[in-house]
Amino acid sequence: MGMNYAWSDDRDEWNGLKAQPAGECLEVLYDRYQGHLTKDEILAAARATNSPLHRFFEWDENRAAELHRRKQVALLLGALRVKRQKKATSTRAFVFVSNPDHKGRKVYVDIQSAMRNPDMKRELVEKALRSLKSWMTTYGGSSELKFVATSVDRLHRKIEAEMLANAGV
Repeated sequence: MGMNYAWSDDRDEWNGLKAQPAGECLEVLYDRYQGHLTKDEILAAARATNSPLHRFFEWDENRAAELHRRKQVALLLGALRVKRQKKATSTRAFVFVSNPDHKGRKVYVDIQSAMRNPDMKRELVEKALRSLKSWMTTYGGSSELKFVATSVDRLHRKIEAEMLANAGV
């Protein structure tokens, strides 16, 4: 393969791991397992302290368990939806936003409170725009999804225009 690698957000390192050595290590594993990777195979290789992947993972079991539970909280709150007329909607019940009452720290607040607060609402709209951009980067070039990409691009431009109008720009 011999590809060049970078992290999606262009940071130099993630958990002490540079993208290029991570990608190269995964290429070796990919070849070793004849064109596929599983999570178990990657973890098995990362357990070796001399693996470039080793430093990415948390090996202290208590700390790892706590981090896992924190991710479960995010999954729980990410999956919880508002129900209307006996039917679940696509509206999340809680959202993760910066809150001035918590010195700007990100906290979960109910969706109604977030949408009533102009700063939180703007933050959610900006997050939605980033998600649309990410979708376009991932799938927008696919000929099979061209019809969707056109709609996503139109929606993206409409939201940006509304944000600019609301900002008085």
